[in-house]
Amino acid sequence: MRGIIKIKSFLKVEMIIKSILLILLISSFAFSQSKIRYLAIGDSYTIGESVDPADSFPIQLYGEIIASGYDIQYPLVIAKTGWTTNDLLTELNTNRPNGEFTFVTLLIGVNNQFRGGSIEIYREEFKALLRKAISYTSDPRNVIVLSIPDWGVTPFALDLRKDPAVIKKEIDQFNSLNEFESINLSVNYVNITDISREASNDLSLLAYDELHPSGKMYSLWVAKMIDTVKNIIDPDRLTNKKQKLTIQQNYILNQNYPNPFNPSTSISYFLPKDGRVTLTIYDILGNKVELLENGYKSAGSYSNTFNANAYTSGFYIYVLKAGTFIGSSKMLFLK
Repeated sequence: MRGIIKIKSFLKVEMIIKSILLILLISSFAFSQSKIRYLAIGDSYTIGESVDPADSFPIQLYGEIIASGYDIQYPLVIAKTGWTTNDLLTELNTNRPNGEFTFVTLLIGVNNQFRGGSIEIYREEFKALLRKAISYTSDPRNVIVLSIPDWGVTPFALDLRKDPAVIKKEIDQFNSLNEFESINLSVNYVNITDISREASNDLSLLAYDELHPSGKMYSLWVAKMIDTVKNIIDPDRLTNKKQKLTIQQNYILNQNYPNPFNPSTSISYFLPKDGRVTLTIYDILGNKVELLENGYKSAGSYSNTFNANAYTSGFYIYVLKAGTFIGSSKMLFLK
């Protein structure tokens, strides 16, 4: 009899353990599902050819999202140097990404132009890629298309004795087409071509191969994309921001200007009443860099200048503390 009781007790404990494990498994699955999922598809510009993988735009974007306090999985990148729209379509038809993604970026077409491909074929294949990108997420507005960079301004193009004006004209034609098709399907469109053309006067925007973007240029792309991405992953962000401003409407911390900057930028703020104020600069890792203000201030408007000449390029965070108010914002220093 005691043996039967022991067996029943053992089975009961085992069932409880299994139930707990099942609950943990479901919780773990739900947690992983709640994370932001990012899919980046494209060509060499997406994988970050000739730069450290951490400097590619998808990984910089991933880091920026984490720094903004969001929970995101490491990006899935489907891209390869030399791919045309047809190559990317073939890969996606063969190996469909698993699951649904929070947002998708698509950048493709430079190799179509480089190889003298038909712009009409590009149109049809790009439209097919757009439809695929949309199918990987819940809404076409969760897809972001990046324009094709202009490689005609690079030393690589000059070495090939290519005419920059011809390349510019053709790139503009391809971009005019992919922008039209994106807007037609309610997809977000971010123009980074003008940023790529700045390399004609700033070789630091190019990688060592003097063709592909450097990490510095990719950071400029991310800075231009980030608001669009945040509006996708956090649709209530703008509403929450307005509510926050209403609650703290007496205190104002403005975005630094200019931003990005080199080497100086101004940070302005408004205090509704007298009190002790600190304005501190931190690097992206949270290390204190400089204390711009530390003292008692009367109510009113103020502005402080931050000179980053002695520091390295990158993102910095400034934090204003005044009474019970704490405000912060991010700025980008580019030498």
